[in-house]
Parts: sequence; C-alpha cells; structure tokens
Amino acid sequence: MRYLKTYSDKGCLIKECDKLFRQVILKERPHKCEWCGKPSERLQVAHILPKGTHPRLRYRRENCLLLDFPCHPERAHRNPLEFAEFVKRLKGINYIETLYRIESFMDKHDKLYLMTLR
Repeated sequence: MRYLKTYSDKGCLIKECDKLFRQVILKERPHKCEWCGKPSERLQVAHILPKGTHPRLRYRRENCLLLDFPCHPERAHRNPLEFAEFVKRLKGINYIETLYRIESFMDKHDKLYLMTLR
C-alpha cells in the first residue's frame, strides 16, 4: 500500500509565506544576481544568516539576497568564507553584526511567532 506524504498545516503555511516573500523581493529588486550581476530568470532568495538557525530573520529583507541558481548553491553554500567576504563587500564590514542586533530585538509579535514554531 502506498502512502502519500502529508504536510502539516504549519509546513504548508511556511511554504506559502516563502513563495509570497520571494515575490515581494523580486518586485523590489532588479532581476539580476547580486553576486555576479547577470540577469536571470532563475533567481533564488538566499539568506545571509541561515533561516534554520535564525528563524526570526527568515522574512526580513535585510537578511536576503537575490542570487542566481549557480551562485546560490555553488558559491554561497559550498564556500561560506567567500560568501561572508562577499556580504562584507556588498553590505559593509559590520552588516552581519547588524543582523544579529535586529534578531536580538524582540517585540510581542516576534514572541508569538516563535511560540508557533515550537
């Protein structure tokens, strides 16, 4: 007997929010890779600080870059030191520290959001 993979309501909601967030970023920014500068139809929203370890920064514009398909998995994920240097050149030397400060600020809406993720 075959079983279909089922998704939780939370998982479906996060997936839908990711799609909407990508659309917002694509409307706000030029359709080119922020790393190599090439225009692309296969742009991906890349997170500077990973969304898995920093869930509160998942939907923050400040934590996102638009990278094309080769630059995102091949360059950013396979060489994190090169990616960190690229972010420093693009955003400034203290940008990652700024993201940590944004993450540490928490209001009641953030707290409610975090409680739903548990």
